[in-house]
Amino acid sequence: MSMLAVESLCIAFGGIRAVADVGFEVGEGELCALIGPNGAGKSTVLNAVSGLVRPDAGRVLFAGRDLTRTPAHRIAALGLARTFQNIALFDHASVIENVLVGRHRHRRSGVVADLLGLPAVKRAERDERDRARAALDSLGLGPQAERMVAELPWGLRKRVELARALASEPRLLLLDEPSAGLSDEERADMATAIERIRATGGPAMLLVEHDMGMVSRLADRAIALDRGRVIAQGPPQAVRKDPAVIEAWLGG
Repeated sequence: MSMLAVESLCIAFGGIRAVADVGFEVGEGELCALIGPNGAGKSTVLNAVSGLVRPDAGRVLFAGRDLTRTPAHRIAALGLARTFQNIALFDHASVIENVLVGRHRHRRSGVVADLLGLPAVKRAERDERDRARAALDSLGLGPQAERMVAELPWGLRKRVELARALASEPRLLLLDEPSAGLSDEERADMATAIERIRATGGPAMLLVEHDMGMVSRLADRAIALDRGRVIAQGPPQAVRKDPAVIEAWLGG
């Protein structure tokens, strides 16, 4: 069974068709990349998968479950996490406090227990903090745990957002242009961080990315979009040589 199946997805905004009959699958443990020029529909597909946009037609299946009409917060609770092209962190909180937000779906204590500070709540809080720190350590961010996010350079902030998503222990991780705005060195660090996640048996991933070097390094398969339609899919090296992809995006 696929971890993610997108079937005949169609999405329009104000009469303009952004996504037209898009279909693909992501297998368990697989990393697939959505590529294509600006306006191809990549982020719209990602938003539909995560419940931020409701499709006009088609279905989104997560581990066999139809999520097409499921609200975003319920999808997250089922084990889907994502990062954003524009970082969504709390600047005036510490790195580890930001990552702890990713543990929210695993909290089991109620308001009364939290207010009373019961021993079980204290134990759960220590466990949550240990798991958040483990997510940071796995991406080489342990030394940054107590720093304020506002103090960090852009590349480290991008990795903190990735750690927060990873801390939720997702079954499927959506990555929206993780290399956007990064220097060459920061891109290499981000690619290494994603490779670390995969090496430890991490979740299936759907990656939206413009950097074809990163796509070729990381992805098992690439799905190329143009004007809201799939124009090619397969191994990254084959897709980037596809004539339709070259015409649409890679400039001949």
